[in-house]
Amino acid sequence: MRFLTILLLCHLLYGCGGGGGSSSGSTPVTPSVRESNSTCLAPALIPNAGDYSFVRAFPSLPVLSQPMAMMQLPNDSSRWVLALRDGRLVTFANNSSTDAIATVLDIRSQVTISGEFGFTGFAFSPNYPVDNRVFVLYSDINQSGRSTLSSFDVDTQNLTASNEQILLTLEQPATNHNGGNIAFGPDGYLYAGFGDGGGDATTSQDLNNLHGSLIRIDVNQSPYRIPSDNPFNTGQARCEIGEAVGSNQCPEIYAYGFRNPWRWSFDSTTGNLWLGDVGESTFEEIDRVSAGGNYGWPIMEANSCHNSSSCDMSGLELPITQYGRSTGVSIVGGYVYRGSAIPDLGGQFIFGDTFGQSILSVPSNSSSGSAFAPLTTSGLTLGSFAQDQEGEIYALDLASSGIGDAIYRLTGGGSTIVMPENLSETGCFDTVAKTSAPGVVDYQVNSELWSDSANKARAFAIPDAADITVDADGDFIFPEGSILIKHFLADDRYLETRLMVSFPNGWRGYSYEWNGDQSEAVLLGAGKTVDAGDFVHTIPGRNQCFECHTAAANVSLGLEVVQQHYEDLSRDENFLNHLNRSYFSQVIDIGQYTPLATINDQSASIESRARSYLHSNCSGCHRPGASASFIDLRVSTPLSLTNTCNVSATLGDFGFPGAFRVEPGNAMQSTLLLRMQTLDSGLRMPPLASLIEDSEATQVVEEWINELNNCN
Repeated sequence: MRFLTILLLCHLLYGCGGGGGSSSGSTPVTPSVRESNSTCLAPALIPNAGDYSFVRAFPSLPVLSQPMAMMQLPNDSSRWVLALRDGRLVTFANNSSTDAIATVLDIRSQVTISGEFGFTGFAFSPNYPVDNRVFVLYSDINQSGRSTLSSFDVDTQNLTASNEQILLTLEQPATNHNGGNIAFGPDGYLYAGFGDGGGDATTSQDLNNLHGSLIRIDVNQSPYRIPSDNPFNTGQARCEIGEAVGSNQCPEIYAYGFRNPWRWSFDSTTGNLWLGDVGESTFEEIDRVSAGGNYGWPIMEANSCHNSSSCDMSGLELPITQYGRSTGVSIVGGYVYRGSAIPDLGGQFIFGDTFGQSILSVPSNSSSGSAFAPLTTSGLTLGSFAQDQEGEIYALDLASSGIGDAIYRLTGGGSTIVMPENLSETGCFDTVAKTSAPGVVDYQVNSELWSDSANKARAFAIPDAADITVDADGDFIFPEGSILIKHFLADDRYLETRLMVSFPNGWRGYSYEWNGDQSEAVLLGAGKTVDAGDFVHTIPGRNQCFECHTAAANVSLGLEVVQQHYEDLSRDENFLNHLNRSYFSQVIDIGQYTPLATINDQSASIESRARSYLHSNCSGCHRPGASASFIDLRVSTPLSLTNTCNVSATLGDFGFPGAFRVEPGNAMQSTLLLRMQTLDSGLRMPPLASLIEDSEATQVVEEWINELNNCN
């Protein structure tokens, strides 16, 4: 039913013809007239009257003393889990009127809160609840405040944790500069940050211990394994008690040269690691961290020499931005804003200061030496930030002492976007005739994105005075004001129409749900599921759109030369020729590109069909610059460079110890295929908007892997 001919949609699907045919000749012969688009236009931004501020997010919660870290359960935005410094994890409903908490874990008898010690960080397995562990980092009261990284098993029904397993420890010579944050990266590995220990600062430049470093470990094996691509891993013994054996370097280290990396996070869109490193007497700094990087302490403090008599800056990574003592004295790293409530902050890294109360931002595409911008003052003794699954940002107040005053949400400022409530009011689609508006261009793709058996029709609209640019990879770069349109149908019945709109401050996604009599579609404020009869259609939340429509893939998934390289039956020519004449800013040579293959094209090789499918369904996230860039599934990337073939799995082995992501000749133990087949929400790929296995695609991928003899 994938390419079912739907007479009602032939105006959208150019005669419902298949894709993939090659065509030569890129110079147009017959001129064409570009139809004017006067109605399908992005709404104007409306300036807000209020300034940025933090408001109480849960004003009825009981007293929560010294909140340290907070996250929502993986794949479940209905609950928050909060760490308190004294040694407790508590949970509460994600509802602004909630007034009750429940205890998940209580290890107060094991935790010291002397100086800067305490229960400082936690992270649920990214495969939770299949992997039901929660990982914690705390200062052990029985071991002179020794940093202890442990896991606990969680009863997923009652949400209580027990059965501690210690993974790693690090002696702490002082009660300050201990670090304290842990998080899972998009690669599935667990990261933890440690300070210089408050004693001999030169430990931060010493790779024989874990002080002053970020570490990266694979916790899928007990107690943990060292990832093969860790920058200082040469097969030596683990430093599980914080120091190297003999003269070896610690293979756990991912980056080093930090004074006190108190709080840091991964950008949910790009996967970049952002870190706030607390300075000594002059500067606080923000770093964008990469594998093997040396961030300078104690040679440098931010971008200034800390010791003028010995300041060799060669090989050091300088901060993205910094500030001095007039702004604050103890930096708190935050998050890149990826929410929808404050459009002007899209793509801004938000950070702050514990004692200066400043809330600051810097663009996430900034290079070293960039200037920060002040947003507001928090009025809080800021201990940490948090981010929900919609990309909104919260702040935790270490000085909280009353009801509802521990957790705050960032709000206000910038501009507001008001989208029409009804699809018919957008000027993009006639909801009665079921036709695109004049000037809106209907198109199709060669390789479909799987959406649980839904049929799809697609279109785009750009302002009359603008053109589309094609980048070196063949991706379409749409101008500001563009609107991308996708209809989801069950047979000929419309379920959802999704608009991606390009504003001056970035792209935003909006979903319109069709009513029962098919006369109108109404704007949704949150995601939901719709019973389509033979399947359940998933409508994502607004921020979830950008988990797939990544900036690295230029947002417009499915709009690239290899996808639109097909014979357009309505125009009796290759569709790219039409775009060359009317929409591209510069004529491209069609003959230089090979179109993607459809999954069921028996004339194409099994490799081409499988790699095309992985490109269209997976490479939005699995490519350089995206959140899961540790794998590159673009069709243009040789298999040997995808980091899949004969590479150990990091996010679960499906009961096959030592399983590879792709094992040539052994599809049924290749986790790339197993993730496509499973319906477990914690393991399934793609992770969103799919509740049914695409059996046609998994059969093709299985056959392709089984036919592989090697990784070349």
